[in-house]
Amino acid sequence: MLRFTEKTNNFLDNYIGNMSLSLATGIINRFGGEKEFIEQHSSACLVISDGIEGWQQTVDLIRFYEDNKESVLAHATSEAKRFGFDNLVDMIAGFKSLEGERTAEEINDALQSTEAEHYEQVAVALAWFAGETLSKYYDLFLDELALAHAHLIAGIDSDITLPEMCPNY
Repeated sequence: MLRFTEKTNNFLDNYIGNMSLSLATGIINRFGGEKEFIEQHSSACLVISDGIEGWQQTVDLIRFYEDNKESVLAHATSEAKRFGFDNLVDMIAGFKSLEGERTAEEINDALQSTEAEHYEQVAVALAWFAGETLSKYYDLFLDELALAHAHLIAGIDSDITLPEMCPNY
């Protein structure tokens, strides 16, 4: 596991929602490390596949998905429920990279077997989903830090606190 700054450790300890720590650190590694993740997370929130280093090569993304499959699927299933989908397949069918291209049956087949015709496309879409999700979580983390910092500077009494390890934000 990589060594991270206290700020990133705070993020990983408190702001990754239902994502496993091993998946989150795997995603940061996929970006090339902590520095690269921090520099590129904003762009990755929008479209991770669009020019983000580490997120373009199909073979690497399939390997990432396969290495983290259990965690990716657990996270995606939890997010599908949180977003109000009836099931994981319905959420995946709405991914921009798959929208209108794959039936629920084709997606389900791809989730069940690496031999399925559209396995690679679904695996890559799920890898992108995991990377984009962590990037969005990091954006939310930074927003909360900024709000806590603003409250501190303005002297506003608030339940939002600036983490001790980020005194200079």
